[in-house]
Amino acid sequence: MNRSLLLIALGPVQEFIEQARRTRDVWFGSWVLSHLAKKVAQTLPREGLIFPTGDSLPSPEAENSDPSTERISYSNQILVIVPDAQAAITHAKAAFDQEIDQFVNILLKTKQINWLEGLSEEQREQQLIKQLKDLFEFQYVYVDLPDDQHYAQQRKKLYQLYAARKNTRNFGLIDWQQDPQNMKRSDKSSLDGWHTLIANGAKSGENLSAVDLLKRMLKPQDLDQAYPKGLDGFPSTSHMAALAFAEHVNQSTLARQGWERYINNLRSTGYRITEYLPRVQRFDRIALFPSENTNRDFFDGSLVFESRLGEDFANTDLNTVIIKQARGYLEDFITAYAKQRPNPYYAIIAADGDKMGNLIDSISDVQIHRDLSKVVTTFAKDAAQILENDYQAAVIYAGGDDVLALLPLHTLLAATKKISDLFIEYMQPLAEQQAVSTPTLSVGVAIVHHLEALQDSIQLARKAEKLAKKPRNALAIILSKRNGSDKTIVGQWDTEFYQHLTKLVELHCQQTIPDGFIFELDELLKRFDFGLINDRTELQQTLKIIEHETLRILKRKQIQSAGEATFLAADVINLLQNIIGYCSSHSSNSDQADQYLRDFIAMNLVARELANVQALFEKTQPQGVPQL
Repeated sequence: MNRSLLLIALGPVQEFIEQARRTRDVWFGSWVLSHLAKKVAQTLPREGLIFPTGDSLPSPEAENSDPSTERISYSNQILVIVPDAQAAITHAKAAFDQEIDQFVNILLKTKQINWLEGLSEEQREQQLIKQLKDLFEFQYVYVDLPDDQHYAQQRKKLYQLYAARKNTRNFGLIDWQQDPQNMKRSDKSSLDGWHTLIANGAKSGENLSAVDLLKRMLKPQDLDQAYPKGLDGFPSTSHMAALAFAEHVNQSTLARQGWERYINNLRSTGYRITEYLPRVQRFDRIALFPSENTNRDFFDGSLVFESRLGEDFANTDLNTVIIKQARGYLEDFITAYAKQRPNPYYAIIAADGDKMGNLIDSISDVQIHRDLSKVVTTFAKDAAQILENDYQAAVIYAGGDDVLALLPLHTLLAATKKISDLFIEYMQPLAEQQAVSTPTLSVGVAIVHHLEALQDSIQLARKAEKLAKKPRNALAIILSKRNGSDKTIVGQWDTEFYQHLTKLVELHCQQTIPDGFIFELDELLKRFDFGLINDRTELQQTLKIIEHETLRILKRKQIQSAGEATFLAADVINLLQNIIGYCSSHSSNSDQADQYLRDFIAMNLVARELANVQALFEKTQPQGVPQL
């Protein structure tokens, strides 16, 4: 039988998705790649598809999308058995090129684009075609597959060829290399710094390339009629940071009334509200102050941060007055309904499966590989749905064993634990069938300020993901505060790390641990320079001194309880010592003698940040002041 095992890989992936300033840019970049992968896969014989399976792929003739598949992202790699490889490649490439042509045609007809002055329609089209054709990659390799008995052997050969193909890509010259004399920095995209400017953005000085226009101006419905209408936006970073505050305020019976008054007061000043949460069922659970009135707008969380009010307004005397009034109304709302101002931090999680290669390598049967494909597709769909329905997440990407999402801090730890457990639950039966260790999920988390550059924040989450994958089956959190250095903690799911971290959050939330203890311990470590200690006996003596001094600090620290100063309870001291002991046996750098205490300090700083948000739900709420 003449047939082939074919692998088609589309790109670029991370660099394309993450070059963005807005969450909508990131989400739509991910959606576009998933859309291209789906369109390419739909040209291939459904019965031959392995990843994705034909069952998980919607029919090209489908008029409506299944709501449960809205969050599914299709992998950029498509594995399939075909009777004629060259014919399959030709059809797939034609569909790929047709979609890119469609991108160009839609952008040319979009009236909202502020094209660069002096750029003719022909030049616009030339730049769109050049930049988008150069951006998207279509790579393929295939090997003969005479029968299923040779599947594992030929699959291994296939991926060896693909690795070689990736290393021999053709790279064209970029514009500034072709004409360096006539190129200026201002001629380039302000988002990625190297694509040629062809349009101006909404903000002053914002230069947009064809790639930027693709992310900003296109909508899923423009490309896929089956996609749900209205779902063409994405929650902002400010919105994700505001969710805990909104949940806190919503405990007041008059919160909704107060919020509507605040919005009406804003509008009465002439304040132009420009950012909204997409009014679709998917985001109902993260509406700030939901209303039973289905005609009400879903407002973006930027409206609860003073620094974001009027940030895009022109610098005029009238706007200065409007912004001042708006900030006053916000202050009134916060004073009446909240115990504290909204915390400006949110989380980005990046999760990836561990030891998936071992499981795949153990598979020699095509049907079992399809079973694995179905399992990871189900995991991605269920994980995305659980994160958004139960933990107020906004999922950017969920495909295979990869997840990228935004989360508020008050649901972060429970959400990461849930998807880790879910992944193991789904993978275990197949792993046991193949007699290999069960794949696990490593999760990287970046806790970042809502005004921090989004591209940098996502890269920080990716860094945390890599740290988690070093020990595997782990959670890594990087806390990036604007007023200090990043703090990193890493621990495996099957150790006491997660339990210790959640207990520390609880203790800080209840103010059972004084903040001064953490900083006093940090000052203690600064007194010792372990780089100057070469004698092992002296090192052990120094560590003993630090151990005793740490205990002394704990025993003399006091907290306020019912208006009185009390010393830390013995069980709290014992618990903290146990956690220090855990850090000692799981030091992130065994070559640095005091690293375990620095890990302990970092755990407390992360726990304290999470507790600052969690504490909102522990306090008695004011019932609201009707007169504002």
